[in-house]
Amino acid sequence: MRETPLTVTQEVPMPKAGAFARRALRTALLFCLVLGCAPRDPSEPATQGPPEAQRPAQRAAPVAPAPELIGAPPASTSEQPLPSAADSAAAPPPVGPSPARAAKLLFPQDEAAARTALERCDGLPDDAIVCLLGEVYASDTDALALAVALWQRHRNLAGLEEAYSAVVGWRGAVSFRPALPIDKQRKHLRWTLAAFDEIDGVLRQLEAQAPLRFRWRGIELRFFETPERTTPSAYAHGWIVAYNLRGSLMRNQDAVTLTFFHEIFHLNDAAHGDWSLALEALHRDIIDGCRPEPGKPPGTRCLTPYAPGKTKVKGGTYYAFQEGNDVREYAAELATRYYEEQRQAAAGERVKRPFKCGPRENAEAWQMLVDAFFGGVDLVPGC
Repeated sequence: MRETPLTVTQEVPMPKAGAFARRALRTALLFCLVLGCAPRDPSEPATQGPPEAQRPAQRAAPVAPAPELIGAPPASTSEQPLPSAADSAAAPPPVGPSPARAAKLLFPQDEAAARTALERCDGLPDDAIVCLLGEVYASDTDALALAVALWQRHRNLAGLEEAYSAVVGWRGAVSFRPALPIDKQRKHLRWTLAAFDEIDGVLRQLEAQAPLRFRWRGIELRFFETPERTTPSAYAHGWIVAYNLRGSLMRNQDAVTLTFFHEIFHLNDAAHGDWSLALEALHRDIIDGCRPEPGKPPGTRCLTPYAPGKTKVKGGTYYAFQEGNDVREYAAELATRYYEEQRQAAAGERVKRPFKCGPRENAEAWQMLVDAFFGGVDLVPGC
């Protein structure tokens, strides 16, 4: 079962910034720290990795100060503001990283190789990214075809994480190593492409009815391995999702799809200024209402009608209501449940026991989410 969520920290000073920037910095660590939610391996807690810009120069000596000291995510040419509700649903997707940014993501440990590849490819402005992918995935033409399709269809770049080490909660020091999803690991790239194909198909059906304030294109993907273990499965910050090829959660196509959606929601939530905090009072009332007495943990049976997902932590508590998690996890589980139900409805299937048809709190949270991110569109019939 799940254990306590993790905190990945680095010993760096808080940059001097305004209140909004400081809130964004704290959010980068606190909102999910996961790829480990619905539907996820219940043996793995959630986690998020440290932003690139704040990894220590000497990566072999990790330290663990308070999470408030985590700095801002790295700047990225793929970062663009979310569209407003007034924007056209037909607006073009984010263009993704520039060739220079892509070269850095594809050759994270070798600046000379990145420069050489960029010199060969940057003279082909229409195909520079495809050319760069060819430089990296040349040994596996099937994987190259998948990486190119992921880029051309969704502007999501299948790059590499940097090598570094960090203290990851109870795990202690964890080594992260860049790893290409090729050969025996190619299935992860196939699952990734299928995940974004599916997500794109469902959200485009919603987008046809109303403008969405939800971004799922132009994401930087960073593949890695943890040599000594199978966790963390992934983490997210900025418009980046990192994916562990050895991750215990990445066990099949649907798990990967829902994991990506959960993480992408966190990215959008942060871009909305931590919208999920609007659900905080409701989330707290549910938990307090299920406590058998003050100071005691809420009862699992009482929480069951309110839980957006089925994932439970060690001891039996639903992940959305786990002590130590905040409302961001409840919101991400709620968003993933929304996606699952819309996927069913879009396919013409009947949704059994719609979440909004449960207790009053479910309907209230559901409508707030739908209005904030998905243009008020809900393909599931009323209760």
